[in-house]
Amino acid sequence: MKSRMARLTLAFFLITAFAGACFGEFSAFLFPKDETVVFENYSGTGNPAMVTNTYYRSGNNYIIKITEANGNVAKITVNKNFAPLSYKKVNKNGAILEYAAYSKDKLNISIPARNIKKTVKLPSTYYDPYTLYYIFRKFPYAKKDNIYMNIAYHDPGNIRVVKMYVKNKGVETVKIKAGKFTCYKLEMGTVNPLDVAVWPYKYYFWFTTDSNHHFVKFQGRDRDSSILNSELAIYKIGSKYVVKRSSLNNTGFQSDIINATRSGL
Repeated sequence: MKSRMARLTLAFFLITAFAGACFGEFSAFLFPKDETVVFENYSGTGNPAMVTNTYYRSGNNYIIKITEANGNVAKITVNKNFAPLSYKKVNKNGAILEYAAYSKDKLNISIPARNIKKTVKLPSTYYDPYTLYYIFRKFPYAKKDNIYMNIAYHDPGNIRVVKMYVKNKGVETVKIKAGKFTCYKLEMGTVNPLDVAVWPYKYYFWFTTDSNHHFVKFQGRDRDSSILNSELAIYKIGSKYVVKRSSLNNTGFQSDIINATRSGL
């Protein structure tokens, strides 16, 4: 179960670097200084698991901290344009599970528990897969054609760079336990024929249509083809909750600020 949850987390933060016609590099992100988002993940018929993301500044760089339900913690360091510098994942006892260091044209990966050390050649434009939640908040939603991207995977079972496409499929109203949201729906899939043959499934992401483009929902497939889902549960800026678990209803979530379609999170 824990490994399935870890794969779900990876699947959600799967995509990152854009190349081709063309996302390009980001300008500096202007997200809140201290932001916390909690996702509720579902994998197959298993019980949901919570994954918490925090985002904060560290000197000239930024840190994304991902805390999984099993106690594992990952930290991704990025620069102001969200180009990745390093990724480090430890278990609840502090032992290193995975480490990835980005240089100009190489990704050096170390996975001590599996005695893996590997170097992957990088294209000119790339991002760390676990930064997807933030990357897509700067997606060019006005474009209707495919946007191409390179994904540098460093999961123990999947160390490589894959070219993907992402496309805005239009606007949908999404109803989840946290509320009702007006969203853009993004579709992602592999591009190269060999990759399509190995993994023909597509991934879908929903982000709000307001200027902040907050994540609301993800749907994809696990390696055994079972359905994966991830939904917004809690969103907080500093100590202020915008969306949170209802204290009056422990079976679900509700928006703390009227209807999220009007509040824009």
